[in-house]
Amino acid sequence: MNIKWQDLQIKDPTKLKPSIEFLHRSAQFPALFGNSLLPKAEDDSQASLEWVPELYSLVGQVVELDQPVRMALNYEKYELHVLNDKLQAVSILPLTGQTKSQVMGYLKQITKKLGGDPNKIEPITHYELPDHETDHKGVFQVLNPAFVREMARYRTNIRNILETIKPNFKDSTPIRVWPHHFDTGMVIEADKEKTVGMGLAMPDDIAPEPYFYINHWIKKGDINYDDLSPLPGGGTWTKDDRPMAILRMSQILKRDDATQQTRQIAHFFVEGINTSLELIGAKKLQMEGETTA
Repeated sequence: MNIKWQDLQIKDPTKLKPSIEFLHRSAQFPALFGNSLLPKAEDDSQASLEWVPELYSLVGQVVELDQPVRMALNYEKYELHVLNDKLQAVSILPLTGQTKSQVMGYLKQITKKLGGDPNKIEPITHYELPDHETDHKGVFQVLNPAFVREMARYRTNIRNILETIKPNFKDSTPIRVWPHHFDTGMVIEADKEKTVGMGLAMPDDIAPEPYFYINHWIKKGDINYDDLSPLPGGGTWTKDDRPMAILRMSQILKRDDATQQTRQIAHFFVEGINTSLELIGAKKLQMEGETTA
């Protein structure tokens, strides 16, 4: 499992949380742009985003106005970009110093300019985020540019991991960033009633730092967790009714060598996916995992 890996710089990933919270709130704008102007999909993918490493951006879904456009959050410049079908910016809004109401005003204005109905631009209401200063009169800002660059590396790394796994399965979803939990994830279908999901989650009630995860779902039947196998490389199973495999980023950062880090991650994903497939009675991943050093 040959993973393209960008070296991580921040050794204490728990310090990233405040910067992640600002990025999470900022990503709601490209998400609500798609959610407001596209038909509602069964899986809510009209609001989903995609990390595009070449653009250093989280990019929303294509919206057909006078021309096809996508709204993006550019991490490098901390700006909202409206992109044409060639992924070129046709409108830019710097976010630093803007309030939520000011950004909403811009979204309505640019929608009208591009031939859309500005009255359709509304915040997403089918999920709630924890209270944040930008929900009131607080302004959007970059607390630490180095932390934003680190989060860009996280997004690129998990995309590369999932793209490495994806060809091993006939049926899998696109790799998406979901605006509710702000995770990057993908689901593989063993069949229509059995799936395994995986990706990178942001700090939450499970862990105060980003972490890799592997979960599983079965429509019918019970799952036996009595002989749950230990996970390699510092991975653990969550303690709930349907355990999920997780690998905290701090476990990865115990190793300074990028080769050892990618070997550790590869071993976690292959073993975690295979165990999850076995739990739901599905065929295992036909790919050998590398052992950690």
